[in-house]
Amino acid sequence: MYFETTDPTQARTILLGLLVECPLGGNPEDCPFCAHRELPMADRKRWVDELDDAEVLAALARHRRCYATRSDHSGPGSEDGGRGG
Repeated sequence: MYFETTDPTQARTILLGLLVECPLGGNPEDCPFCAHRELPMADRKRWVDELDDAEVLAALARHRRCYATRSDHSGPGSEDGGRGG
């Protein structure tokens, strides 16, 4: 899912959801959040809480770029359905 916001509070909430699973499925190794998804949920939340407003908005921008790239390659003719594997 593509998320657009300039509100840091809303971006933090979205980012926490993205740290559960990639919207296109699983936890692709080349995803910017791959390593964070492997942490316990309390550590993921702590990481998001420690980001300043600019950092959380930048993290969401990284997601948008990653999602756009993956969704371009997730059609029926793709080898991995955009899931990076």
